[in-house]
Amino acid sequence: MNYVRTVLSIISIVCIVGCSGVYSTRPVGEKPHLLTPTDWEGTWIHNEGAVTVRVIDAGKGVLEVAWLEKKLDGLALESYKVYLRESGDWLFGNLENPDRPQHYLWGRVKREEGQLILWIPDLSKFTDLVKKGVLPGKVEESGDVVLDNVTAAHLKLIKSDTHGSMFQWENPITGIRLSK
Repeated sequence: MNYVRTVLSIISIVCIVGCSGVYSTRPVGEKPHLLTPTDWEGTWIHNEGAVTVRVIDAGKGVLEVAWLEKKLDGLALESYKVYLRESGDWLFGNLENPDRPQHYLWGRVKREEGQLILWIPDLSKFTDLVKKGVLPGKVEESGDVVLDNVTAAHLKLIKSDTHGSMFQWENPITGIRLSK
């Protein structure tokens, strides 16, 4: 599923949009995550390649991720901004989709010493809760879910198991830092 690769960019993994996904019209989270460059910057590898990460704005929780993407006519440098936001003790990574401004792909991120872990939203759960009006947003014809005006109360619901598991916990995506 190419959507998984896109969300990986949030934590410095390759970005290619393809399948339906869960978007938000604003970065998910209540406040910017204050960054320490030594915790985030460097080259990270995962099962599909490597990316380089640098901190753009530590106070606003903004990273830049870059990698070489294989194209028909050679290699091209790809680069995106990632916005890290907090909600309680949870951290969310948000990548603005360059093809759809004001549409952020997002997921739960956890950084441990030398390792990043990402869990992507469960599309079927979000689809169901948006259709029922529990979460604000819409389900598009393409199958994408676009959340709008996600509040602290919505985040509390998303982080809880009230409506079942909201993330693909059984399938985390990990990256390991090679160099700082």
